[in-house]
Amino acid sequence: MIIENNQLLKISQQFLGLLITFVSLTLKIPQIYTILKKKSVKGLSYLSNYFDFYSILFQGLYSLHKNLSYLVYLEYFSTSIQTITIIFLYWYYSEKSTYKDYLLRFIFIITTILIIIISLLKNGNLIPEKIWSILVLCGLPFVFISRVSQMIKIQKEKSVGAVSLMSFILRVFKNCCKVIVILFESRNWQLIINQLWYGILNFGVVVFYFKYKDYKISDEKDKKIQ
Repeated sequence: MIIENNQLLKISQQFLGLLITFVSLTLKIPQIYTILKKKSVKGLSYLSNYFDFYSILFQGLYSLHKNLSYLVYLEYFSTSIQTITIIFLYWYYSEKSTYKDYLLRFIFIITTILIIIISLLKNGNLIPEKIWSILVLCGLPFVFISRVSQMIKIQKEKSVGAVSLMSFILRVFKNCCKVIVILFESRNWQLIINQLWYGILNFGVVVFYFKYKDYKISDEKDKKIQ
């Protein structure tokens, strides 16, 4: 009976692990689809996507530096590609772009390329371990800034615009699955608290979505009346 329970537990962990990987690989595709469908980035915070991208990038490069499982690389690589795609779409569909905007975009691209090159040279050994630790820890404040700036953007515009609800629901689901897996495998409370923190922030965006989604409907009704 104990052996069967252990086998069932292992199967459940493997299933959740594969589910997390699948969700990670498709996490932001609903957001990309929504932008392309509406041909608009209204409601999306550019600051949110920048901080989200660097948070994912730092964790991905760190996992590569530490030679973690290829599934970890795949998760971060896929999410990074999806996030950078959203950023490029944001640039493309932005209604007004000033010289300052173009300069900031150029700095973003050059900075990203330099970070990747330096991190990959000699398997990241050019960067001291203390700096690696700091970069990974940046994930917590970066995700906080990312989600809060998105909530502020929705509140400021009183509209969800092109924000994808499904994308943030998938994030909350992924965070919950990761908490369960960590509880089963290592019971690392620091990792559990991190995932709970991310889940709360992602859920916050979901709450703001439902709070302000009707404003858009009201605006469309007013236009039809006029």
